[in-house]
Amino acid sequence: AKDGYGWSEMFFLDEQGNEYPLRPDYYPTARPPPPPAPPLATGTHGIFYMYPGVAPGEELSLHLYEPRYRLLIARAWAADKTFVYCAAPPSLMEAEDEYVENECVVVRVERALFAPDGTADISGVA
Repeated sequence: AKDGYGWSEMFFLDEQGNEYPLRPDYYPTARPPPPPAPPLATGTHGIFYMYPGVAPGEELSLHLYEPRYRLLIARAWAADKTFVYCAAPPSLMEAEDEYVENECVVVRVERALFAPDGTADISGVA
């Protein structure tokens, strides 16, 4: 009997070890992790955009859940554990035809915890 379910199950084994009746899996298992991300070209880095950005030398922690950032961290972790962090994408850096200074820094990922669905909690230093 499965504890807490209030029923008992009967099954039989034949001489070959086959189980009858076939039992469904009452306890779903976690899905397998996503396949490895395809590598980036040598010398390239993924870019993460989020205001207000991060200063050089600053420690940061992020929860990456968007599909594009799941791929970014999977690729970074499989390669050199670095990515580029910018405060805003280039299209948002223009204000009244005037270029707005945007600092981008390279972040070195020191720790990454991946969930089965590909989301990740990371910490690193810019």
